[in-house]
Amino acid sequence: MPSSPLTGLDEFFDVLREVRKIALVAAGGLILLPVLAGIGGYVPPWPAGIVGITSLVELVALIVAFQLLSRTKRATASRVIVWSAVLLLILSTAYLILNVIFVYPIPNNTVKVVLGCGLSEKTQLILSNSGFQSRVVCPGEFSSLLASAQYETDVVWSKLSVSLIKAALALSWLGAFGALAALTGVFVSFQRRQRVPTAKSAP
Repeated sequence: MPSSPLTGLDEFFDVLREVRKIALVAAGGLILLPVLAGIGGYVPPWPAGIVGITSLVELVALIVAFQLLSRTKRATASRVIVWSAVLLLILSTAYLILNVIFVYPIPNNTVKVVLGCGLSEKTQLILSNSGFQSRVVCPGEFSSLLASAQYETDVVWSKLSVSLIKAALALSWLGAFGALAALTGVFVSFQRRQRVPTAKSAP
């Protein structure tokens, strides 16, 4: 019996299998990358469960890339791949810088907290009453202040600044993995359409 023609969904799952093959060879698997980053201690402290959210973002990026760009021309595919790579580089760099400056591991603990930029009014008042000059710090010399506040970062810094930096960390993290998934999806979708010519067998 002749086999039934492939549907678009069948082709998408084929792309997923091809993406997984390439990712396993290149970087341990798209879905495994956030898990490996978590084991290495690079996952943002906020929000909880961001590894699962990251895998979902990667899947959505793959679906969008396949739906919109699976039949695109080489020039368009190349532009998308290049811009995805540039976006990946920018967001990865931004995340690493933010992580180094604003993520602080609590001493003798596995917990990490996100610092802020600009002292809260309460902290400024305490410093002023203690004879210290209050100034905008980002994050500044914070070790003693943070320890005295029981490592409650929104006590030392303004809640808005802590929230914004948490959001910046999460968005740069998710954006970088989304760009990586889109780049891989477009590359695999395009390469699957290429046919390697085979030599004709002799009569």
